[in-house]
Amino acid sequence: MRGPFQNNPKLDPLRVSELETVIKQTGRYNDLFYNDHGFFIGSNNINGLKRHDKISIDGEVLLSSDQFRRISGREEDSSPNMTFSVLTGELDAYGGEICLCGIIDQDFNIIIPAIYDFLYWRVGNWLKVSTDHGIGAVNGLYHLAVPAVYTWIEMDPDTGNFLCQKESGCDLFDENGNLLLASDFTELNLCYSGKGYMAFKTDDIEALEDAYSCSAVDGKYGLLDTNGNEIIPCIYDMIREGHSLRNEVLVMVGDLRKDDLSFDPPNMHYASYTNATGGQWGVLNFNNEFIVPAMYEWIESTWNENCFLVNQGGIMNYSRWDHEDDLWEIIGGKWGMINNDNKVLVPIEYNLTANCRDKILFQCGDHENFDLEMPYFEFILNNPSK
Repeated sequence: MRGPFQNNPKLDPLRVSELETVIKQTGRYNDLFYNDHGFFIGSNNINGLKRHDKISIDGEVLLSSDQFRRISGREEDSSPNMTFSVLTGELDAYGGEICLCGIIDQDFNIIIPAIYDFLYWRVGNWLKVSTDHGIGAVNGLYHLAVPAVYTWIEMDPDTGNFLCQKESGCDLFDENGNLLLASDFTELNLCYSGKGYMAFKTDDIEALEDAYSCSAVDGKYGLLDTNGNEIIPCIYDMIREGHSLRNEVLVMVGDLRKDDLSFDPPNMHYASYTNATGGQWGVLNFNNEFIVPAMYEWIESTWNENCFLVNQGGIMNYSRWDHEDDLWEIIGGKWGMINNDNKVLVPIEYNLTANCRDKILFQCGDHENFDLEMPYFEFILNNPSK
């Protein structure tokens, strides 16, 4: 039996299907999958033992092993390495056989021994691992970067850092497993702009579990850099990201009150705060200085980095459908436009607004939805002096 081979060309799905059919016709294998690195893995039972073969695209058996209960391929094709499981000889509470999981290379050499309950390949070439004590993370070098004691883990694709959450707070590790931050934050989330991490702290954990999202729960927000250092202190009622090209965030201060949490029975697929009042929005730079004072019921970035859409007098309303992002919207009030010096570009006197390519449209009237058949004013975003 000749040894394994390297650097085989990728095969298109149709060719893989054809080869798979030929190998299956031999009747030697109960299960078969293509690794996407030039070989198949086939399994069968021989004399009560589960045997796995590594098979060339020509149908030749290259390697065999009976030490694994199961071998599975990756969802990504960046590596030929595979997960495997073995039986422990113990039974669970339901009488089922208990297995533990690990990682092998394409030559069936063990890279990570079978010590985990579950292994999940994640985007970014890392593994989420699970034990009785919680979940952890194995990095791309197959080193344990995060101990398996957390309830939630996310990797920052830009830095390789791991954002980790457990009951006592949130921690931050770099990709090599060095602890950058140990905190009592309730949640730590990625910023879409890559500027850092949004920190959130609340004492009302029960409400957070019911509401699906921290944005619907009373608490305080701050901002950290990617090393876990504080940029914006965790003292603001809400924080949203500002212009991606500028070091700024949109913050709410005041005495924000979120009332009337209600669920849609019996399935609780929908939650809504009927109003949130008492806070006002402004724009804060990374020196924790207001560049636009907190005086608006809503403020929103536009793709012109010098312009903000603002509302005064409206009421914030929160809603979230199951499997969708949570949503804050403004009901009522008047809309207008300001620049980053808080100079009014469009008077804050319009009832309705709508986005239209490079323009924002403004309209008066007591009708509920924007009507293009009725008079409106347009603000061209690439010409803020208009």
